[in-house]
Amino acid sequence: MAKTNSQVEVATFYQRIFAYLIDLTLLICITSFIPYPLHKQFALFDLVEVYSYGTRGITTSYADKLLVSSMIFVIVSFVYFFFEIYGNLSLGNRLVHGKIVLLKTDNSYISKTLIRTAIKAFPITNIVDSLSLLRKRERPQKFTEQALHIFYIDNAKKKHLYDYILISAILYYLPLFTISIITLMIGKTYFSGGSGSIAPYHNPTFNQLNNILIGNNTSYDLQLELGGLFLLIPTIFVLYTSSLLEGSVMGMALLGNKYTFVDKVLPQFFPETFAYVLGIAFAMCVVTIVTSFIENYTKGISYKEFQNILKAETSMFVFYFATSMFLIFIAANIESYVLG
Repeated sequence: MAKTNSQVEVATFYQRIFAYLIDLTLLICITSFIPYPLHKQFALFDLVEVYSYGTRGITTSYADKLLVSSMIFVIVSFVYFFFEIYGNLSLGNRLVHGKIVLLKTDNSYISKTLIRTAIKAFPITNIVDSLSLLRKRERPQKFTEQALHIFYIDNAKKKHLYDYILISAILYYLPLFTISIITLMIGKTYFSGGSGSIAPYHNPTFNQLNNILIGNNTSYDLQLELGGLFLLIPTIFVLYTSSLLEGSVMGMALLGNKYTFVDKVLPQFFPETFAYVLGIAFAMCVVTIVTSFIENYTKGISYKEFQNILKAETSMFVFYFATSMFLIFIAANIESYVLG
């Protein structure tokens, strides 16, 4: 806990968005392991199947699992976000170079902080609380931050190209490896869906398989990138759906023939998945541009400042996009050769 005066540089919209998504991803992955010693299944991951395949899989038993999983998630989130204030232990805040500063104004600050923590532990209530950021203020704050005299400040001295890559890598690989580990723990596939992307060809040639893989992987990468127009929400759903499928495949491959995993999966794994990491980084650039425009408008700042941000972000997302497409091409050729 620290003290400060009113002259602080508050964190930007996009820093808040990225930090919260990182924290939610970490919390979902951590809490997903808690039910398994009790032989229960964590149902929050299953929500992306509902997003992808509709509501036909929802049953009474699933609703019960979802309720239990949600309760576990909220409890863990409450503890996590409490120590976000008392200790600045939030991984998301550290990665976006943000910091929570609490002004101790009276003896009721602990109870107020508990209220703020409870609100942030529920994603929906946190969104409602964040609506205050759209008000025309010099230093935008959430409703709870205004009431509790909390400032979310920006500690970043300079933005680096690798900042977005590091954040994107965590968003991509953490759910993927979580599902892989869970698959190993339960000894069966976690994912009930299927792919069938090369079904039209029984014995595809190298060129046919290569074209299919490039088309499918490019389509997936573009879905990740275009999600930036909607503050990464579609990106996260697409990402988690992929993590369920690919993580289950990796886990089952490790349970089976280790040689097949090393020989058939690993060669294209790193170039293909890192292409998607760069696709998420591209989406983050889009979020930065969109939210910076909104933020500059609400603050009444001149358009020239936004142009400077646009110029910096454009050079970054051109690099991310070009490198991502190149890696997809390389990965498709490797996989076509391995499977051919």
